[in-house]
Amino acid sequence: HTGQVIIYRMEDGDVKILQTLSGEQIGSYFGSVLTTIDIDKDSNTDILLVGAPMYMGTEKEEQGKVYVYTLNQTRFEYQMSLEPIKQTCCSSLKHNSCTKENKNEPCGARFGTAIAAVKDLNLDGFNDIVIGAPLEDDHGGAVYIYHGSGRTIRKEYAQRIPSGGDGETLKFFGQSIHGEMDLNGDGLTDVTIGGLGGAALFWSRDVAV
Repeated sequence: HTGQVIIYRMEDGDVKILQTLSGEQIGSYFGSVLTTIDIDKDSNTDILLVGAPMYMGTEKEEQGKVYVYTLNQTRFEYQMSLEPIKQTCCSSLKHNSCTKENKNEPCGARFGTAIAAVKDLNLDGFNDIVIGAPLEDDHGGAVYIYHGSGRTIRKEYAQRIPSGGDGETLKFFGQSIHGEMDLNGDGLTDVTIGGLGGAALFWSRDVAV
């Protein structure tokens, strides 16, 4: 029950299993979200990202995790894992020192609920990745931008964008992501982030750092 990703190949009219990737934690939903991306724009897949949005973190909340695999000839090899920021929160069910203000604040993020390959946001010649964490900040949500480098992505995120506003109008910011189109006609790719109650459009000049 840790989840699996099974990669198939068509050979001589038959479907054959090429590789199986397994999760590390029961109930983490490993494999529920999959994204491949060509980082260096040579028309070949470079990495596979596998989401496990229900992965339990140290606070026993649904922190989420994304696993990065690089393609080596015909097989994917594990490279690293990505995780959201540590949140300042306190569960009255687990701690006796919670204040009135933060006693019910959740630590969950569900990082990896949405993973989108986006065109080169910072114009460095490499495509990028955006990952959603719709339960961060008491279900307000946030997204993380990771820049491409060589044939993979950098482990440290380049920018984290929280939902903003009053946290009530748009909940679960980051549950869907799209970054393939230039919507304002300035020649740069724009990113649209969806949540419960609406969506937000970000121009690349605001996010390409």
